[in-house]
Amino acid sequence: MGPHTSSSSSSISWYSDLIQWIHNNGGYIHEDLLLQQEEEEEEQDQEAVLSSNSKNSKSSSNHNIRGIWAIQDIPKGTVLIRLPIQLAVSGKSFPSIYRANSTTKIVGGVRGREEEVELERKASPWLRCVTALMSLYLNSQKSHHGNGKSNDINGNKWEFYLNSLPNDYDSILVESSWPDEDIDIFLAGTTIGSIAQKDRLSNTLRERFDLSVKPYLIANKIIGVEDDNDDDLFALFQKACACVSTRGFHLGHSNNDGRNNENVERQHHKEKEEETDSSTDDYTGPFLLPFIDLLNHTSSAHVKCTTLQRNTMARRSSNNTNTTTTSTDGSGYFSMMAERHVNKGEEILHSYGQNLTSGQLFQTFGFIEESLIRRAATITIQDVNGNSNSNSKSKMLLAQQGLTPAILSKNDILEACQYIAFSKVPQELEYQLTTTPELCDCDDFDYWDLPSPQSLKKRNEEKVIQQSIPEDFTISFHEPLPCDVVTCCCIQFLPDEVYDEMIMSCDDDDDHGEDDTTKTLSMLSPEIMLQDYFLGNLVIKTILHALERKALQYNHDMERFFFVNMNQ
Repeated sequence: MGPHTSSSSSSISWYSDLIQWIHNNGGYIHEDLLLQQEEEEEEQDQEAVLSSNSKNSKSSSNHNIRGIWAIQDIPKGTVLIRLPIQLAVSGKSFPSIYRANSTTKIVGGVRGREEEVELERKASPWLRCVTALMSLYLNSQKSHHGNGKSNDINGNKWEFYLNSLPNDYDSILVESSWPDEDIDIFLAGTTIGSIAQKDRLSNTLRERFDLSVKPYLIANKIIGVEDDNDDDLFALFQKACACVSTRGFHLGHSNNDGRNNENVERQHHKEKEEETDSSTDDYTGPFLLPFIDLLNHTSSAHVKCTTLQRNTMARRSSNNTNTTTTSTDGSGYFSMMAERHVNKGEEILHSYGQNLTSGQLFQTFGFIEESLIRRAATITIQDVNGNSNSNSKSKMLLAQQGLTPAILSKNDILEACQYIAFSKVPQELEYQLTTTPELCDCDDFDYWDLPSPQSLKKRNEEKVIQQSIPEDFTISFHEPLPCDVVTCCCIQFLPDEVYDEMIMSCDDDDDHGEDDTTKTLSMLSPEIMLQDYFLGNLVIKTILHALERKALQYNHDMERFFFVNMNQ
């Protein structure tokens, strides 16, 4: 039995075909690396998905968790994988600038007349990589049409990589993996769940496909203008989106080791708006990397045994061994080396990215690391804000790593402000200001009667407030409070005369030459406003109350699942 075939799990034909294809094209896979695949029940529940550390939780055929393991001891410094860059799927060869038809209203012509014009557009690296993958799938479908499946190892260049990719992805982008009822049960109260539900109701992904993706496919002659298989094409687009999200790698910082190496990591799902010139060599990802994308994730520096790097000097394997020769074609390669001794029977793990939060891991890769679940379950708002003992301080330090920022709606803040205003908090602060010597002696501290409900209703209905205050605020544990959320809170507590000073009026001439008075809102600095004892405490207690209410929205069944898993 040859290399990579010493287990029944590696009898999967696509696995041995994939390795042979990589070797035939100048790559190298260490002979003591083996795919291990754990079959699970067909009806796999979402609890198992959430607590996995694997984006490989669904294979090409059955539900399973798979990864790459060492079948013999592997010494430190051994090359594990070397993949020529020409075997990476990326959007580098697709243009960042393209021209596409767009319907626009003609100004100055017949009223309401619209006309199709050709406009220059920009394509993000994400769109270019998704397009590259869709192109491979479409070419594969054409080559198989009426001919059956090809078994030629040197035939379709990408066939053996495509066969290694899952048919289904445990991604929230895929409705079949995360139907609406599962989002309601398992993601209740979460920002990710709310965004997913809103996107599905508004059909955001389909609209994006019609307006941006399909024109780019047409511009690159991947599909024709008259192609009418939109539903099939959209399904392929969803599949490509999930693949690039869960398996895409991005170039990181240089490690400055003098060997032209760059660190490479997976990156949480975020379409980069900045564009790169396709004529230059500065494409930084996403990249889809055959075989390398079979490795699973760990955030533990002690468990991790390798790091993915890209070398800009091309090297090729000789006779499928670890011996390499230098090439001058400038193509480069991706490589992984054992950074410590790897024991027989140990899984080969690397990090998808440093300090990824549970939200980023789930949104991008479809799982939450168990260590983050434990951390979230053992750290509470009271721990990090109400206690000063050493144990609580340790928890605060832990909390700064991996906690997902909270997104609070404007309505969340307004309800919390109302709760604090009608609670005993204002009276307690007034009592402290009048009885505590240190506070009494400070001329800068004062208290006042809070605005009436009628006054607040009028403030919040003002056009300038509705336009200046966003609908959502992001609250991060270790970042300063945003100006907009502090300003929103202060509007609810400041006396009328101070509020009026925040609103500045200016007179402008409108298009008809008539005076038009507009108002602007001065955003308040958190550093200044929170120094006021009375106002600062009202704002902080409001935000804490809003965060506590947000935490209570989480489904109790999911909370029970977290604690059950920790005790197993």
